[in-house]
Amino acid sequence: MPDTLRLILRLLRHFWPSCLLLAIPLLMAVSLARSGWADLRTADTMFHTGAQGEARIHDVTRGNERRSPRYGMEYSFVTRTGETMRQRGPVPRAVARHAAPGDSPQVWYLAHDPSRHSFDPQRDRANAVQRLVLAGVFGVISLGAGLWLGQPMVSAARALRFGAVRLAQVTAHATRPGPRGAPLPVLEWRDAFGATGWLRLAEHQPAARFPVGSWSIELARDPVSGRDWWLADF
Repeated sequence: MPDTLRLILRLLRHFWPSCLLLAIPLLMAVSLARSGWADLRTADTMFHTGAQGEARIHDVTRGNERRSPRYGMEYSFVTRTGETMRQRGPVPRAVARHAAPGDSPQVWYLAHDPSRHSFDPQRDRANAVQRLVLAGVFGVISLGAGLWLGQPMVSAARALRFGAVRLAQVTAHATRPGPRGAPLPVLEWRDAFGATGWLRLAEHQPAARFPVGSWSIELARDPVSGRDWWLADF
């Protein structure tokens, strides 16, 4: 396995909660951007160069599903080639709210694919732009989260790849206040140069496994920030 891939896997195993938090807004941004851009292009093409015809509404349904309004229509239209497109399914509220059987609204469709059609491509375009704006918001959130959550990952990567590795002796078992005030178990250490520090213990690392005065741990130091990382965590 290449060293770079091995390093990435070691970092992902340690920082997977942060990676998960970062992935959620990032995936939302990518998904909204892809769908928004595709719908924007389709709406523009449909409005400017698409074919236009007259639809006939056969039936309109209005109801509630899980306490949310649900609108549907059965309609048909004839394309330029004489093909009759008949469909039944959900439609936007703005289209079905005032529709009635027998109405003949205008419909826009792609000449090469009449199944892709719209009663209001301008509204479709506005909805697509809204999704693109929302994608930008999630993108900014992803960027901020990446700058915040990515700093420890970058520091650990530098320490594992370029940092000096040294031994330090466990000098005490102690507790320190956690983010919500709960005590967190830690190991206090001292290296051969007299430097001291502490490391947080995970749930699967009971302090009894690291006897005071007789247990040494391996530390890697980030050459840029000076932060020490416990190799056992990776």
